[in-house]
Amino acid sequence: MLDPIERFFLSLEPRGEVPELRRVRGAIRFELRGATTTDRWLLGFRDGRMRVSRNVRQPADAVVVTDMESFRDAVEGKVHLWSLMLRGKLLVRGRRELATLLMARIFPGPADVQGPRLRGQEAHA
Repeated sequence: MLDPIERFFLSLEPRGEVPELRRVRGAIRFELRGATTTDRWLLGFRDGRMRVSRNVRQPADAVVVTDMESFRDAVEGKVHLWSLMLRGKLLVRGRRELATLLMARIFPGPADVQGPRLRGQEAHA
């Protein structure tokens, strides 16, 4: 059975073209630190398509560093990556704008969070 982190990364490439990323080119390496090891995932983006590689030391335009437990919570929708950044549990080096754009497009948000417009509508209902 696949770990949620593996399942998440392996699900990205078969998505095919992601229209929002059509003009994006670059690579992001995720360094996920465990107690004794660091797991590395490289996401390459070109013309709306993603390529996923594991444990390669290829250069990247941006590097995202966090611990495995926090990242697992993010891919399971328990916590948002932005909150990890604000708490100092996630660090982005390199092209931050590339990393933030891609993280916003490919990661799930927490399942129990609603946007402010929806909350506002509920208040008036």
